[in-house]
Amino acid sequence: MHDCQRVVSLKKEKEMEDVLFIVGGTIMPDEKTRLLEMGVNGVFEPNVGKPEDIVGFITSWYSSKKS
Repeated sequence: MHDCQRVVSLKKEKEMEDVLFIVGGTIMPDEKTRLLEMGVNGVFEPNVGKPEDIVGFITSWYSSKKS
């Protein structure tokens, strides 16, 4: 959690809001909410969804930044 906060802070400090920051792993539900609230763009858990869902998320996120 601390590392994620540091990355989010550095993204803001360096004006890198156009850089996608996603995390994955075994994450407690309350931590997932906190990660998203702090500025992590996406949180992916093992065995939830398909790899195509992650690819779709990334593609959609970057497409929204181009428009």
